[in-house]
Amino acid sequence: MKLYRSRRDKKITGLCGGLAEWLDVDSTLLRILLVITAVFSGGTVIFLYFVISLIVPKEPWDSVAMGHADDFYPGYRRPGPFSGPHSPGAPYGSSYDRGPWSDPSPLDEKLRDVERKAMQKEIDRLKEKLARYENNEKGDL
Repeated sequence: MKLYRSRRDKKITGLCGGLAEWLDVDSTLLRILLVITAVFSGGTVIFLYFVISLIVPKEPWDSVAMGHADDFYPGYRRPGPFSGPHSPGAPYGSSYDRGPWSDPSPLDEKLRDVERKAMQKEIDRLKEKLARYENNEKGDL
């Protein structure tokens, strides 16, 4: 496997993300290690980081598109031979056409309902508080 700068896991140049993928370690760990060594090296490591970033090539787009579409589009389903909008049994305008994020799940609906009820209770409580405040002001005049 060749070392590339990552296009998916990048904060500055993608070097830590690519190196982490190449070494099969967590990229956050490498980034923390980079910051710690930069402090103790007086900034020499930062200079080396950018020099190495100029030397190491970016990850080719074809490997990104073919191998890791899940990273770019959460919920992406790789199409199989009998899947898609025109596959047998797929209705016109199926969720495949619109994407996985367009149809709310039952859990999303329940959460929205709970949020609506909590918001309504808060509004009612504030209305009562305002009415008490207005009644107290009128009584003071």
